[in-house]
Amino acid sequence: MNACALKPSKSTHTELCFTDCSFTVSKNNSPWGAAKSKPLKILSGISASVKSGHVLAIMGPSGAGKTSLLNILTCEDIGGAPVGKVTLNGVQLTSKLYTSHCAYVRQTDTLWPYLTPREYIEMASAMYGTDSDAEPSVDPVENVLKSVGLISCQHTKVGGGPGGGKSGLSGGQKRRLSLALAMVKNPSVLFLDEPTSGLDASSAAAIMDFLKVFAKQMNVAILCTIHQCVFHFAHAALPSIAIGLYLAFPLC
Repeated sequence: MNACALKPSKSTHTELCFTDCSFTVSKNNSPWGAAKSKPLKILSGISASVKSGHVLAIMGPSGAGKTSLLNILTCEDIGGAPVGKVTLNGVQLTSKLYTSHCAYVRQTDTLWPYLTPREYIEMASAMYGTDSDAEPSVDPVENVLKSVGLISCQHTKVGGGPGGGKSGLSGGQKRRLSLALAMVKNPSVLFLDEPTSGLDASSAAAIMDFLKVFAKQMNVAILCTIHQCVFHFAHAALPSIAIGLYLAFPLC
């Protein structure tokens, strides 16, 4: 996979910072459904930052609140009581700013089974207007497909659901297609919720290695959560930040 086929991010320097992020929900403490409830703190005092050209991975066990943290950082309305400061280049990250400069790849691939990777990229390019920025002699869709290694299956339907048949893209190919759709937006910050979820060790390593190359070559700040240990293919073997049940460490 070659990230060089895409244009560098619109921002020359980006830094996402989050400080003292906490999240509390109300928990009913009675088995009979009484109205009494007590606050349950899911996250407490989490702080970190990631700059353009780097990947920050946050590792924690299932149920630790990794997705809840991403929901706070991506301005998702998830109920409860989120607290903390999130800034992009020193400016408070609002929903409008997030929409303009960020992209989010969720844990589950929500892809229509009867479309092909090429059709997906064509629609995304038209929606974001990135196809109009390309040089006349360059096929932007072809560039994206090359970047994520989907040229060989560009005309294969995603499959795996009603209307798409049983056969189709593999789990790793679907993950790369979801990444490609986010990359078409040309974001300054890319969030990923467990990009290695459901993949074998080899596919997981390939995805994370690609993210490291992509962050550097495209000058994008990447923040992802991971469930499985990736120390065997991360450059830094020790965590730079230890936060409760979390290990937050830079991969590049």
